[in-house]
Amino acid sequence: MWRYRIGLTAAGLAVIVILRRRYAVVTVEGTSMQPTLHEGDRVLVRKTGIGQLRRGQVVVASDPGRTGRPQRRWLIKRVVAVPGDLRPAAWLPATADPGELLVPRKKFVVLGDNRPVSYDSRQIGYFCADRLLGIAVLSLVTADGLKAYVYQVVVAAALVVTGFVRWLVTRWKLDGATLRIETGLLRRDSRQLPMTRIQAVDVVRPFLARVLGLACLRIRLAGAGKGGASGSTA
Repeated sequence: MWRYRIGLTAAGLAVIVILRRRYAVVTVEGTSMQPTLHEGDRVLVRKTGIGQLRRGQVVVASDPGRTGRPQRRWLIKRVVAVPGDLRPAAWLPATADPGELLVPRKKFVVLGDNRPVSYDSRQIGYFCADRLLGIAVLSLVTADGLKAYVYQVVVAAALVVTGFVRWLVTRWKLDGATLRIETGLLRRDSRQLPMTRIQAVDVVRPFLARVLGLACLRIRLAGAGKGGASGSTA
């Protein structure tokens, strides 16, 4: 059992590393995104590139500053134009590429929902792709956002536990010329496969399976079309 505990610990650490690389949590400061977001709200951000941006999305990007030099200050705003859109001249300063008819490649335009107090593309101009941190996908403090977040975590944990238990109670036994697969926790089910029907056995080891020290067996059977049997083993 200790081997499984080590595997689960390693898998948990791997998941944490992956999540930290793909997601970030930011805290809203100021009132520029009211009424959508309020000061002190915590928002889950999925890190992504400019190719994933769509009008209407709330994003986090670093403030390029009036001189164009990077400043490590994050702004949370709403996207109003992406590359290839018509240049929104009314929402850009006169100095922001006045000869352009379309929003240039690798640039986008953002505004705050609370326009009278927001500091955004109207003062700054275009935001460049390298300023983008990611897209806000979930508010972690509002009741609806928190409920949705907890629900997703519970569902994900339940799926992981269910898959692990199913693997834990599955037994593969070779009985003469028959391969017997026994599954089920409360009610044991048994499936018998004649060895003469087995055409091939594939061993698949995706990343998480390697971390856990497991392998997935895929058995192709004669007369089964595209179907077959599959399972995991240590």
